[in-house]
Amino acid sequence: MQNKELDDKLFEILSNYDKNRYTHKFSSTNEHPWYGWYSGSWKDYLKPAKYPLITEFGAQALPNLKSLNKIFNPDELFPDTDKKWEKWSYHNFQKHESFDLAKINQGKNIDEFIFNTQKYQSDLIKYAAESYRRQKYKPLTAIFQFMFVEDWESINWGVIDYWRDKKSGFDSLKESYQPVLPSIEFNDVMFKKGDTFKANIWIINDYNKSFDNAKLKYILKYKNKILQESILNVNISSDSSTNVISVSQKDLLVGEYDVFSEIIDENNSILGKNFFNFSVK
Repeated sequence: MQNKELDDKLFEILSNYDKNRYTHKFSSTNEHPWYGWYSGSWKDYLKPAKYPLITEFGAQALPNLKSLNKIFNPDELFPDTDKKWEKWSYHNFQKHESFDLAKINQGKNIDEFIFNTQKYQSDLIKYAAESYRRQKYKPLTAIFQFMFVEDWESINWGVIDYWRDKKSGFDSLKESYQPVLPSIEFNDVMFKKGDTFKANIWIINDYNKSFDNAKLKYILKYKNKILQESILNVNISSDSSTNVISVSQKDLLVGEYDVFSEIIDENNSILGKNFFNFSVK
């Protein structure tokens, strides 16, 4: 009840303060998808959004070892007993969500544990943010990754920990939020030998200006060998999200594939670039 009274009062004050600016009374659970963490799979972020605001999405990740050493004693760094897990739980590590729902592998040591959690967070944030940005005005108008900086000595959803040390998710968030972004739409990162890879490449422009005579560059590599390379001439409309080209690669071989995309303006300056990797087992 106290929160509702506070929300109502703040909404009234702010609404009257600037009538030209949209005011959102509260962040609804309908605006918190949390796919790949509290429900469903990270792939569910491809689903069409139902609401104009997404005010929470993301995943937990361990801080780097330097920060973890400030939270745990050396014998607690890689928990293997109920007592140790109890302390990790106190510092907000969500064991069920991490292992049972997100299917993150703890690994053999703390370095692998850190890497695996940060990679999961990093990949999920990037996938979700790009999917939502491609849905601009259909009906999405704003998205907020939860959360940016952690506010206590914890294992949490921040891409920057309590001591202001960056997790790998920071760079993924920065990349996926580029104002001009060549976004790569895909639906999996793991394939079987002989499968076909398919993707769409979009251009997202959040500037209120267009970019005529630009170029979209796309490269697909397998073991550092270029399999596909394409350069398209494009005119980029202001404040837009456009599916530009569909690409595919048949008869995939076992190994790692890299996909690069880049947008270059008429002066050969890079407006935005993007990358992702997928595996064939």
